[in-house]
Amino acid sequence: MCEHVGRVLENKVAIVTGASSGIGYTTSLALSNAGLRVAVGARRIDRLKELEGQIIKNNKEVFVQKLDVTRRLDCISFFNAAKLFPEWKSGRMGTND
Repeated sequence: MCEHVGRVLENKVAIVTGASSGIGYTTSLALSNAGLRVAVGARRIDRLKELEGQIIKNNKEVFVQKLDVTRRLDCISFFNAAKLFPEWKSGRMGTND
């Protein structure tokens, strides 16, 4: 990745839905490895926990919450929680079950 792009993206938060498998899972890892903090959501929390472990193992920041994108309130809750997740400021990581 271009050094300038890396600096621009560093410490930004990427929101990834459908992150428990496939493209969402891979995208979450790639964004995290590029220096972004990732907020990941999907219906299968057990699979999200696996992803969380992978990201934390690489000393990166992650916010995890169960999410069903067909439910409007789930989406609003997820976005607001990810946006306000207090640990982003302290560099900690964690799950909002």
